[in-house]
Amino acid sequence: RASHICKMLNDDGHLVIACMNSPLENQRQIAKQIIGEDNFFLAYISCDFATLRKRDPKNLYAKFDAGLIKNMLGLDLPYEPPENPNITLNTAFYTKETCIGHLIRAYAQWKIKNRNYQGRRKTRNEKGSCNSTTR
Repeated sequence: RASHICKMLNDDGHLVIACMNSPLENQRQIAKQIIGEDNFFLAYISCDFATLRKRDPKNLYAKFDAGLIKNMLGLDLPYEPPENPNITLNTAFYTKETCIGHLIRAYAQWKIKNRNYQGRRKTRNEKGSCNSTTR
């Protein structure tokens, strides 16, 4: 559902940034098909478990280790790292601000390389739904 909403917003001329937990490669490929390759930029945010455990404000890893909770990605649920992300950001090595900077630069370079930037948004009339002016 989230991929369909992203596509609808893209089709209406909006830049959409969506954070989704897609643990399996086939789920990411389905999202890419729905959204469209021209609008699908995959950023893989990675971090090792030792760092995640240190940052865990809800103590979920300790609860998992104690058998109090189940269904944690990468532990008892499968997780497949993306095969071909547009960028990989390892938050164990970079600050949040540095990651954001890398992400913005990588996205801008990707858009320029793929020449997908239209310079304006589509009007509703171009999609055939109603009359509207360029926003």
